[in-house]
Amino acid sequence: MEKTFQVLEFYKILNKLEEYSYTENAKQKFRELTPYLSENRVASALNETSEAKKILESIGTPPLISMKDIGRLLTLSNQGGMLTATELEYVANVLRAIKQLKTFLNRSKDVQVGMAYYADELEDLNDIREEIEKTVDNGYINDYASTTLKDIRRTISILEEKAKNKAESMLGANKEIYAESFISNRGGHICLAVKRKYKARISGSVIDESRTGGTVFIEPTAIAKISEEVRKSKTRGKQ
Repeated sequence: MEKTFQVLEFYKILNKLEEYSYTENAKQKFRELTPYLSENRVASALNETSEAKKILESIGTPPLISMKDIGRLLTLSNQGGMLTATELEYVANVLRAIKQLKTFLNRSKDVQVGMAYYADELEDLNDIREEIEKTVDNGYINDYASTTLKDIRRTISILEEKAKNKAESMLGANKEIYAESFISNRGGHICLAVKRKYKARISGSVIDESRTGGTVFIEPTAIAKISEEVRKSKTRGKQ
């Protein structure tokens, strides 16, 4: 049988079929494909091929997209895993494509071929797709995904503004002790650039210092406490 496959260039045909596949599952099925030994199965497959050709000629090319990662994402979801915003958008795109394919197949029923009735087995899950589209935008989960998330983000915004105002207030109160008149960010810490000789006048942690050592970047204790609240709120927002 193997020699026959080589003579017929059977594996070349399978490789060519793989090139037209949109999912890894379809590719795997083609890799495992062997010639039918039943005349009935051959006749059934030829009939499906003829029906597909008739649809292509009468309706056009079906709206298909690559679904390379959908199997992995479904497995992750079924195991209780959490999808990222980008992955959720990918799922929505796949569901949108399924809806379009179902519409295409329903139109193909006019051609009077059995294959068109595969549409009846497709579930487009519109409610899930619409929920994703409503709450995820360009890889970002928006504030309307849940009331809790909206409240957390409002809290974060208030706290960040509070930290900024506190830092600006400190800068304006004792201008002579600062090397710079603006707020610095060092590794995610809100810092003030303090002249080294005045270091003891600011309660806080030294996060960094200038190349010459004449300036130290201090995260004031009061601001550090606010920043810690921000970090905790951001952690809650990811849960």
